Amino acid sequence: MTAAMNTINIQDGSVRLTNKAGGDPDFTFPLFDVPDANLGYRPTLVFRVDRDWGTSTLELLLNDESVYRETGSYGSGASDHEIVDHDILVATGNKLEAIVTGANPGELRLSDVQMSYQVIA
Repeated sequence: MTAAMNTINIQDGSVRLTNKAGGDPDFTFPLFDVPDANLGYRPTLVFRVDRDWGTSTLELLLNDESVYRETGSYGSGASDHEIVDHDILVATGNKLEAIVTGANPGELRLSDVQMSYQVIA
């Protein structure tokens, strides 16, 4: 069975995050709406990570729920995705936050953030 999909661009540019002293460890993206989303199906969050140095942890929160957490070195231009539980995305006012944490300092750039979801038939 085929299903119609839609993709929303949450962030085209990049955001630099660091957990070193004096750095900015978190970022909240502008709120976004998906009024045509079929909320009974799981959406997919897609993004690109460029780790400049360190082995800090990147965590992504959608509507205050942790949907992604990874520690390690991504290298240059690594793309990643996460299939999100079906009960986290809402039709209006979605809030996505990125946080860099961990015992080891690190710095990364997060870019090309998108959400793909099934539309209401």
